[in-house]
Amino acid sequence: MSAAAANTPMEINTVLCVIDPTTPDQTVLAPALQAAAGSQASLHLYVCVAATAATSPKGESGLAAEKARYQAWLDSMAAPIRRDGVTVTTEVESGSDWRGAIAPAAERCGAGLIVKASFRHSALQRRLLQTSDWTLLRAARCPVLLVKDESKTPVASVLAALNISADDPAHRQLTDRIVGSARYIAEVTGATLHGANAYKGSLGFVHPPELAAKLGIERQCAHVADTSPEALLQTIEKGLPNPLIVVGSIARSGVSGLVVGNTAERILDSVSSNVLVIIQDEPAV
Repeated sequence: MSAAAANTPMEINTVLCVIDPTTPDQTVLAPALQAAAGSQASLHLYVCVAATAATSPKGESGLAAEKARYQAWLDSMAAPIRRDGVTVTTEVESGSDWRGAIAPAAERCGAGLIVKASFRHSALQRRLLQTSDWTLLRAARCPVLLVKDESKTPVASVLAALNISADDPAHRQLTDRIVGSARYIAEVTGATLHGANAYKGSLGFVHPPELAAKLGIERQCAHVADTSPEALLQTIEKGLPNPLIVVGSIARSGVSGLVVGNTAERILDSVSSNVLVIIQDEPAV
């Protein structure tokens, strides 16, 4: 890894991989391993199991047995990874709110990236339900890789979704972080870097050479269109091999944090590719 790459916003020491306790098929493992190997980071396998055993006749002993069973499962999952030379740690937690437990677990282990499986939700579901994606994107303080398709690994193309016309400080900083992260991923994976910038109406037109210059890419890799971000990305990804889409999200608190349907989530439900979400804290007022 070059010194330039090491100074990007994607420099990470630990990758937290969220294990789904309901299935033996962990589609998150391959992308998490690629991220850890590319960053020379350790891998933290994390699972949160429901604390229902604590209310059973066996009480706490039943919960302890359940956690021990999952710990053995994680240990068996970690063993071949360790043999390949990757540092792996494991954690089994119990609780009633597994969605809300992920972000605190990431902070405890010092994760610079969270990797989690994601499934498509309708607009109505996003509006009515606090999905695990919804919860995590509002609580995480590090980038989140949402895995929709294991076959997209290894990454062959990186598609950065930008809004270079945004002029408020938070979005300017977010744009710079997306650019730095997308360049880093393209460098460590050897992937081709592309950029996308949607706009609405001729007054918002973005010049493709300006987008290309912002990312440091060839003109033909800069894609602009008068449409929504999700529609543009959906069109571009069809022509790219194994794309990873990099988008940004402003972490909001209070009432604004309850608003469902931000751009990152609309993109997530519109594309078939895996999506890396760069989280930017909302500026204090």
